Amino acid sequence: MKKKYVVWNNKGGVGKTFTTYCMACEYAEKYSDKKVVVVDMCPQANISVMLLGGNGEGAKNSLKLIDDKKTIAGYIQARESRSRREKTGDELKYFVKPADYNKNMPNNLYLVSGDMDLDLCSELIRYMEISPQKDSWKISRNLLNDLISSFEDKYSDDECVFFIDCNPSFSNYTELAILSANYLIIPCTADPASLHGVKNVSRILYKKDVNNGIYIQFKERAEQEGFKLPVFYAYINNKNRTKDKKSAIAFKAASEDIESYVNSNFSTDIKAFEIKDCNTLAVIMDYNGIKPSDLTASSYKTYGRKARAHESQIEPFQKDLARIVDIL
Repeated sequence: MKKKYVVWNNKGGVGKTFTTYCMACEYAEKYSDKKVVVVDMCPQANISVMLLGGNGEGAKNSLKLIDDKKTIAGYIQARESRSRREKTGDELKYFVKPADYNKNMPNNLYLVSGDMDLDLCSELIRYMEISPQKDSWKISRNLLNDLISSFEDKYSDDECVFFIDCNPSFSNYTELAILSANYLIIPCTADPASLHGVKNVSRILYKKDVNNGIYIQFKERAEQEGFKLPVFYAYINNKNRTKDKKSAIAFKAASEDIESYVNSNFSTDIKAFEIKDCNTLAVIMDYNGIKPSDLTASSYKTYGRKARAHESQIEPFQKDLARIVDIL
């Protein structure tokens, strides 16, 4: 099965973008013979900014792609205005190499850049789905599939692996992301709100633990239109606090609640991981646009100040990440 990972949780602040960034960068670094593609399906476009150089230069590069309409929103707009039922023929222009903008990135890494106009595009997607044309819902939900398949066709001799970053909401452009993937990874943090987000994902996509009176039709509609929903592959507990004994106890209890819910509603084959709390490292990578493997015990310029990356943080973080990348 081709590897297309959608990274989603129906809750914000759980590390979706950071996790996607780390997995994609390290996967591309480890497997230099493969084409690795990040698709940014979040209006905030944070992962695009990180890949394109970090806050500062990366933000400028992201805005330039937006101005040139070489973003996911640019593609949706082109399809709505020019070619609703068919591909536009210039799909490959929406795939850029972060290494062309950011020397820290692997040369085999590609990006479909995010765009703040993606929220506005939700209205275009809705307009396409209610069109009187035959199969209009299916056509509207295949937009990202069409874009991805164009890349796969171009590089048919290479193995292509996709990482799709989503925002928390279950919008119609989130549906595009979900229906383009075959594996689901759920980042979470050990707290009740995050558990609720995991439950919402399982209700929406798999109709698990659905309370009476809750009306969810996405699963049925997707299957009716011939889509296969992604397999729930793994969940990742971010921001593990092991040094503070009180925090560690609370984390363990909340983690066990998530584990219990997953095991009781899904196959026990689902993989579970933890990533140590690395707030400082995340800020350093976010600002400077560097890969996790490039982190060293030194000081980095970060928002006009110096932030210190300590080996005591770097080593466990890199080991946790390596364990995840090994099974992707």
